[in-house]
Amino acid sequence: MKLKLNFTLFLPAFLLLLSLSALAQDAGKTKIGILELAAFRTEIGELKVKYEKLQNEFAPKQRELESMQSSIEAKQKAVQETKSLTEQQAAKLQEEAQSLQKELTRKSEDAQALAQKREQEETGAIYDKISKFLEQYCAQKGITQVLEAGKLRETALVVYAAPAAFITDDFIKEYNKAHPATAAK
Repeated sequence: MKLKLNFTLFLPAFLLLLSLSALAQDAGKTKIGILELAAFRTEIGELKVKYEKLQNEFAPKQRELESMQSSIEAKQKAVQETKSLTEQQAAKLQEEAQSLQKELTRKSEDAQALAQKREQEETGAIYDKISKFLEQYCAQKGITQVLEAGKLRETALVVYAAPAAFITDDFIKEYNKAHPATAAK
């Protein structure tokens, strides 16, 4: 089982804020920027450091969950493929696999909840800082609305966007210059 750190939980709020302010603008003056939020995690230095820290923190739990999954699969395979097992032996292996599956599910859910909590603790303040910086960046560049590239691809809402509308690289470069990453604390 793979633990997934869901960094997108913290970003929609600032995009909504920017979108609402853009609606108040005159439509003829709208300048749209498109951001690839998925890039923030690996390209914004401060976030990269925090996510590496979280990855290291959760690596032992990840290995434990993967080991449990392998054990379940081995037991299930033994039940299916071993002809020499008695009915009782097969039933015992199946029961063990089911018990392990329940334990794996519980541990996975607990680990996921803890991972999300720790992610918020580690990255929440940085996402707030990114949001404020984005507001300043957009004001400086005359951008009145920011759209998220991943959501645009998912919904196929936008058919075409000029390359100049993609502001991810420039935004990240400017943010990293203004807020250089430091070592994980």
